[in-house]
Amino acid sequence: MTNQRVAMEAQHEKARQQFGAVAEKYVTSKVHAEGESLQLMVEMAKPRPTARVLDVGTGAGHTAFAFAPHVASVVASDITEQMLEQVRRGIAQRGLANVTTAGPAPAEDLPFPDASFELVLCRTAAHHFADAQAFMRSAFRVTTPGGALVFCDTIAPDDDPATDAWLDEIERVRDPSHVRDWSTREWRQMAEAAGYVTGAEDPTSDRAWLTLDDWTGRMNVPRDRYARLLELFTNATEAQKQWVVLEPRPEPEVYAFGLPKLIAVYRKPVR
Repeated sequence: MTNQRVAMEAQHEKARQQFGAVAEKYVTSKVHAEGESLQLMVEMAKPRPTARVLDVGTGAGHTAFAFAPHVASVVASDITEQMLEQVRRGIAQRGLANVTTAGPAPAEDLPFPDASFELVLCRTAAHHFADAQAFMRSAFRVTTPGGALVFCDTIAPDDDPATDAWLDEIERVRDPSHVRDWSTREWRQMAEAAGYVTGAEDPTSDRAWLTLDDWTGRMNVPRDRYARLLELFTNATEAQKQWVVLEPRPEPEVYAFGLPKLIAVYRKPVR
């Protein structure tokens, strides 16, 4: 096994451990279950009733459920079995006959045939992927010619390395399975390197609005890491505060902020 493969497997196991322990919390998490990004993804995708859809890194299945009424079928895949169990419960509760689960399935090596899906979805998951470029290649492979990857994730600024590094640190302190918040330009470059053509892009019109206690509570952050987050927020530069719209609040919330997102449609050429 190559060093790269060993590192990837280690990241997969870290994600499984991190999210397997808190899977039920993602069912009711408002920032995942609701939000403008769900509606925007559907609007930007313009799904056809005959479309076959894959939701990569589905989590508790919220994106799969949002697309299900508009398409023929949705496969919800994830690396974490406990998350897939929550999706199966959600399918049963909603009576969704056209949604199935698959996995555990690594985003970097999707276990599906070439050109299987007209739409590939990925929402608020890619910053955990061990190899973002490998994910793009794998998504491109399973997308049909003329189909698209409909993508959403939290992002770093294009040209502010200090804020980029600060953002990744607060993400990683809160959740050690975080890999990186890439920028809009970096995602575009990775998508185009995989073979996609960039269609619509909508950066930062929808944010993940959070309070520090909600954000840390969902991931069972221990006291020492919570204290480090307080330090990082308190000492943030003006540029960093502006990037996440950081707002001090009275206890117990302490801080409110909004992580900026990119919503994009990357299309696979017909030829």
